Amino acid sequence: MEHNTTERHYRRLVLLANVIAPGAGLVILRREWLGVSLAILCTLFLQVALWGFFILPASIPWAVSVLAAVAGAGTWAAAQWLGWVRACTVLGEEARQGLALLRDRALRAMEDGRFSEARELLQIALAMNDEDLEVHVLWARLLTLTGKFDEARPAWERVIRLDEDGVYRVEAVEAVDHFPD
Repeated sequence: MEHNTTERHYRRLVLLANVIAPGAGLVILRREWLGVSLAILCTLFLQVALWGFFILPASIPWAVSVLAAVAGAGTWAAAQWLGWVRACTVLGEEARQGLALLRDRALRAMEDGRFSEARELLQIALAMNDEDLEVHVLWARLLTLTGKFDEARPAWERVIRLDEDGVYRVEAVEAVDHFPD
């Protein structure tokens, strides 16, 4: 029960931040480039509209001001939509359960030597949430097991970046150290 309450508060924080500053909620949800890009676009469009309507109306054509206002509103709306979708995807209980199921099935497939099945399952899991540490660990292990060292190296580096507590750091460093040159 407490977990759901915390999740709801976090989701509200993300959505409120996104309403106040378009893209801020996406930054909180680790979509930094998307959030910052939307914030910059929205700001630029709305600045042009502000200047055209109120500050220099004689210098900026009315059509440009209207177009900038519409584009700014559209960018703001896009930031809200993407933030809401991302918050529901990352924070939703059903999504977490689905992700856990995919991880479990991928792990069993890896243990049974069904690497292509594990690869497909992990790709689906990464598409659902590409910030999930355990999915990235399984992905890196799979690439290492199948000898795809050129792909495994950046996968292990991603694990290290996502692993804030350092749980998988030793495994990642040892795996990369044992790759053939």
